[in-house]
Amino acid sequence: MRRGCFVIVAFVSACARPTPSDRVPADVEAALQRIELSRAPSPEARSLLASPDAPVRVRAALAVGRVSDAAAVPALADLLSDLDAGEMAAWALGRVEGGERPWCVASPPPVPPRARRCALSRDRRR
Repeated sequence: MRRGCFVIVAFVSACARPTPSDRVPADVEAALQRIELSRAPSPEARSLLASPDAPVRVRAALAVGRVSDAAAVPALADLLSDLDAGEMAAWALGRVEGGERPWCVASPPPVPPRARRCALSRDRRR
């Protein structure tokens, strides 16, 4: 019976809300929501990409991606190596339209010769 209680306690603690230090401050959240609703790129959101707080960087990357801020591409490319915000930065880069491609997607990956031969032979059969 004790083992079952431990499993329940572990499950409940895993589903708990984040601690206050893991949340974005209310004023920052409100500002980012206003930016998203305006659908206009904002220097304020771009500046938050360099915040020392990881949750703020993640939330700023989300906002920048939602408004497709092409001017934020260099800052988002820098965030790709960030352990906390890198995933959201990659998502935001995928959402940005009209900006220059970051270094990580500047050229298509090389196609191995064997894969190229397979594709050509498949086209000939049709």
